This record gives sequence, C-alpha cells and structure tokens, in this order.
Amino acid sequence: MTQSGIILVTGGEGFLGTQVVRLLLERKYQVRVFARVKRNTHTAQEGQLSYHLGDIRSREDCAEACQGVKAVIHTASIILRGLRREMDEVNVEGTRLMLEEAEKARVKAFIHTSSISVIHDGSPLSGGIEDGPVVYPDTPYDDYSGSKARAEALVLDWAKKGGNMAVCTLRPGLLYGPGDRSFLPVLIDTFHHCQTRFYWGDHSARMDFTYVENAAHAHVLAVEALTLEPSGLMGKIIHVTDGEPEPFFLFSRELFAAAGHPNHFALRLPLWIILSFARMVTFVYGLLGRQSPLVSKELLYPLCDLYVEMNLARTALGYSPIVPREERVARTAHWLKDQLA
Repeated sequence: MTQSGIILVTGGEGFLGTQVVRLLLERKYQVRVFARVKRNTHTAQEGQLSYHLGDIRSREDCAEACQGVKAVIHTASIILRGLRREMDEVNVEGTRLMLEEAEKARVKAFIHTSSISVIHDGSPLSGGIEDGPVVYPDTPYDDYSGSKARAEALVLDWAKKGGNMAVCTLRPGLLYGPGDRSFLPVLIDTFHHCQTRFYWGDHSARMDFTYVENAAHAHVLAVEALTLEPSGLMGKIIHVTDGEPEPFFLFSRELFAAAGHPNHFALRLPLWIILSFARMVTFVYGLLGRQSPLVSKELLYPLCDLYVEMNLARTALGYSPIVPREERVARTAHWLKDQLA
C-alpha cells in the first residue's frame, strides 16, 4: 500500500539522494525527484515516482517542485574546490530558496543534509555534541564546509522563527560507498598517480565515516519522525555516522586490500617531507597559473580527530546502521576494484 503524501528529494540523482529515493520507494512512499537531469536510476511502481527537472538556483523551479509536497529531503549540494561562488549559489542560496518555497507550498517537514565538517576548522574535534550551542569556526576547514555551515545556519534560524514547517538538519560523517563522487575519487586519483603506497601520522587520530545507505536510512527515519511529531525534532541537529570512528589511512588501507590491492598506505613517511613536497608543488603550479592538486591543510586532515556524539539519532530516530561493517567494506571494495582497474 502506497504511503500518503509526496516526499520531494532534492538532488535525488546524486550520491546520497539516489539511496534516499531507493529506500523511500521500498517503503512505498510517493517520491518526486528534483534534479538537473534524469539518469533513470530508479525502479518504481506506476505512479509512485515522478521527476521535476530544474535548477535549484531558480526560484520558479523550486516553487514548482514543492507544489503538492508533504515533506522535503534536501540533499542537493555541490563540492567543487576552488569554485566558492558556485557552491554558495547551490548550497546556500539554493537552500534559502527551497525553505522559502516549501513554506509557501505548505510543506509539513523539511530535512536538510549538512555535514559534521561544518564545525571543523582543521583542529582536533573529538566527541562533538548535538545539543550544545551551535558554534561555527571563524575559518572553515574549506569552502565546501563553509557553504554547508551557512546553509545549516539558515535552517536553524528558520526553526527559531516558529513557522508551520518543521525543520531539522542531519550531519553525516565522511560519506562513502559505491558510486562515491568525493572521498573515494580522491583515493582513486592518487592510486593512478602511484601515490597510495605511503601514509603519514601514527594512526592515533580517528574520524567518523558514514556509509551512504546508512545515511539514507537516517534521512528516511527523520522524515517519518518529523511528519508524525514535528515538535520533537524541530530545529534539531542530528549526527549520523557508522558509529565506529577510525583512522583515515587504516580505513583506506582496508578498502584497498579488500579491492585486491594490499600493501597500499603501508610505508610511513615523515610529515615534514609530505608538507615540503606539497609546498613545492603549490609553488610550481602557482607559477603556471594553475591550482595545485596538493594543499598543505588537506594533508593534515587525516591527522586530526574528527568524530562526534550520535545520541539524538539513536534516541529520537531509533537509528542504527543498517549495513554492518563487513558488508560496507565488501560492497565499497567491489565497486572500488572496478575503478582501480
């Protein structure tokens, strides 16, 4: 039996959005995908799935997408290093337009996808809490994190004004899984440039990862909770992770080994060598008028704790990872193996 009401998924053809749509369809929801292009990635019963093709930077497109919708799951965003203006247009202004047009259309609930990186400035963060004062760093870790922080602030401010539309924000950890378009492509690129044999640091720093299907599951739980009991989650920040923070390079090594490429990330190099090389590359690229593929700040990323508490997801949503660790690694490695061929 089909669930009543249409759930609009912005970015429904993206990495996370695709999985959100799939899980909603499995639960017999009526789903509308708001995306730039249709990739025919979804299978649904007749009348269960519809598309609104448009640009989230267009108020008219956002307004049309929201018509007749019960709830919005706003996953749409872009990660383009060096293109801050484009990220602000999509990630920040796109969120503003969606909030405004969703309320005009009398949407009942709005779930915004954020990231734990919004509270990260490159310094260690261990056990970040959900229910304390929201403090964003003066200097964001990168332009993407800054844009997502500004978008999240819009959502939280929206909740404070006490409108009829219930809103909350979900903060996944570092997303990964088959079809990843951000984290794993970086590893794949370094592999093809023969740069994955070594690592730096002592594996003491841990970070939160979130398998994409686990993140999607949390979004579905959130839309159900927010539509049934809006007051309980109104304006809340909900951290969503695999619940097992671990060292960046050890996790990367495990994925590569499972994909048939052991002995990667196995040779330890002193950090000063890595940073000196990065500065040299940056200098040369600067002379050529090009953006360096290596940034010293990014090389320090695996050396900082970046993990958070996840109490609200467990208690308010009843969330726990639906894909166990062994299966997460196996699925990701199977996809990764094809990309490394």
